[in-house]
Amino acid sequence: MSLASKTLRPGLLFGLSTKITGDNVEYNKTEIEAEHVDEFGVLVSSWQTDKSVADAAEFEQATKVRSKARSLITGICAKSDFGYLCPDTREADLEAAVKTAQDLCTEFNLTARLTEIDFFVITGRIAADDVQAVRAIKNELNGLLETMETGIKSLDVDAVRTAANKAKKLGTMLSSDGQKSLEGAIEVARAVARKIAKAVTAGEQAAIVIDEATLAALASSRTAFLDLDGATEVQAPVDTSARVLDLEPLAELLGEVPAPAPIDLELEDMLS
Repeated sequence: MSLASKTLRPGLLFGLSTKITGDNVEYNKTEIEAEHVDEFGVLVSSWQTDKSVADAAEFEQATKVRSKARSLITGICAKSDFGYLCPDTREADLEAAVKTAQDLCTEFNLTARLTEIDFFVITGRIAADDVQAVRAIKNELNGLLETMETGIKSLDVDAVRTAANKAKKLGTMLSSDGQKSLEGAIEVARAVARKIAKAVTAGEQAAIVIDEATLAALASSRTAFLDLDGATEVQAPVDTSARVLDLEPLAELLGEVPAPAPIDLELEDMLS
């Protein structure tokens, strides 16, 4: 059985592309300073870009429709470095959201004069035993946990909250055990962020809420999540049907065999 299947929830990898096109917006770029190498050996150049919108009201409406269409999808999926992720339990919700978003864009395009909204989606499936997916998701979550820890050390409450919110949403792709472990780390970070924010509001020195115990709790929570199942190797099932006897402690208890001296073996020696 793959350890990945204990950590990852099956679901969808969802690609979303939306953009506003048409003849409504025009950009004119003027060169201010030609590209050249300055006295410090740095390649520099300077440009000025002017934007003109023929029908401002139509462009504003297009922007609102595009934003709404995207929010229908992003409200269900979790954003990752590889695209949007959606657990299989919400697949029907995602399909309905895509249909609604496409209808919104189509309705706008039928009445607009100069503007058009492009809305494209592509979907792939992630299996519960996809080891590469587990590695990718856990690596991204590890980066978010690091951001939370760094944000706390620098007293940056916004950075902590932003990373925590993204991590919580991305965590929906994990199994229940994985989510529980991740949420423990997130809650520790959020609790400290609340203390920092409260201290700042009260005009106190926010740094006083950050001590060694706090940092140790953060590190412990993060380690607990990262150590969950390993999630990188496929192991053969363990036969637990037969009772295993621990003979060495029994022999020592009866006094029949002297306890062996401890042996310090390197990992390579043990595997050889």
